Amino acid sequence: AFSPLTLVIQAAEKSGTMITAQYALQYGRSIATLPASPVDQLCSGNLKLLYDGAYMIRGKEDLRALLGQYFNSNYFAEKGKKREAVQSKEARLQTK
Repeated sequence: AFSPLTLVIQAAEKSGTMITAQYALQYGRSIATLPASPVDQLCSGNLKLLYDGAYMIRGKEDLRALLGQYFNSNYFAEKGKKREAVQSKEARLQTK
């Protein structure tokens, strides 16, 4: 399964990155990308994604705000609890 948010840093219009972005959209995930120069063919996919409605990341503040919507502190707390439980179980198995 994909993350709830896919961040595209650089993507040519026909690239593996754009294939990943399309799969993310098919699974109902959000896309965010960086703005790029319209003359840079290596970033033509970024501009297409922005045109199609992707979130624009202009700087670290935008990224923090967007990540905060998807990954609140409860999300990371739950992941940490699960990781600790797995590590504890592994430690018990190693001592047997």
